[in-house]
Amino acid sequence: MKPLGWIASLNIGNKKIDAQHRYLFELYNRVLRVEGGHPDRRRLLTELLNYVDVHFAEEEDLMQAIDYPDLELHKERHRELTERVLRLRDAADSEVLDLLQEWLFVHIMTEDHRIKTFMESKRSSRFDLSPQ
Repeated sequence: MKPLGWIASLNIGNKKIDAQHRYLFELYNRVLRVEGGHPDRRRLLTELLNYVDVHFAEEEDLMQAIDYPDLELHKERHRELTERVLRLRDAADSEVLDLLQEWLFVHIMTEDHRIKTFMESKRSSRFDLSPQ
């Protein structure tokens, strides 16, 4: 597995959520740097998974605060990932890491970018002065 590199196109435009996404990448990369089977790797993986839970809660709070229309669907995506990770909890670290690597990119670029699009449309509609 290769380390994940942050690219600007992953930003969704919310400083807190973007910082959390970058930190998830950082935690993921820390896990990769520790040799498989080493106790530190399992500890770091647990830290990463715990932080995913924290991030999900804060991202869901943001979506609720902005009246995001697909909140329940997005929350379901978060639950699905959590369930998949729990099923793999006793599997090899590499299986969990494969799942997280795919999820980090795919989820952020698709699901989380819908949040970005919604926030941008709300901002632009506040300044729309055209007659109704």
